[in-house]
Amino acid sequence: MATEMRCGATIWMTGLCQSGKSTLAAAISEEWTRRGMVHEVIDGDMVRDLAPMGFDGKSIAAHLTRVALAAGLLNRHGVSAVVPVIAPLERVRRHCCQIVQEIGGVFRLVWVNTPARTPRACGSWPERRCWAARAGSAWPATTRPSTNRMRTIGASS
Repeated sequence: MATEMRCGATIWMTGLCQSGKSTLAAAISEEWTRRGMVHEVIDGDMVRDLAPMGFDGKSIAAHLTRVALAAGLLNRHGVSAVVPVIAPLERVRRHCCQIVQEIGGVFRLVWVNTPARTPRACGSWPERRCWAARAGSAWPATTRPSTNRMRTIGASS
């Protein structure tokens, strides 16, 4: 008897610090639990706390690659993943998408675009650089999420 295995999906949520990524991930997790869906939340901050790294570009890329690998491995075994992370570089987001898809998962990118509340709550790169501008224009044009293949959730500015 053949057993059909369904692959999981990764919902990769990115945005500025305190934009509501983790809050939204918790709400999705609660709803999926209510529906009996097998899933995990892989919060970028929790992973960073377990395996501290720097905040230079190379360290951020390595951190996000680890998160993408974990999500992809879960997906391959039919477990979906909700991933709230700050992922400011488009090339790194593309690489993470490729990792998940090559392992066998489905990757969906969501930009959580809600205004942050207070600058003092964010103390690491790239968060510190975010406070010069607000509401979507805070990321330099080269790192700001493109809109062609991304869902945007949040307040309009």
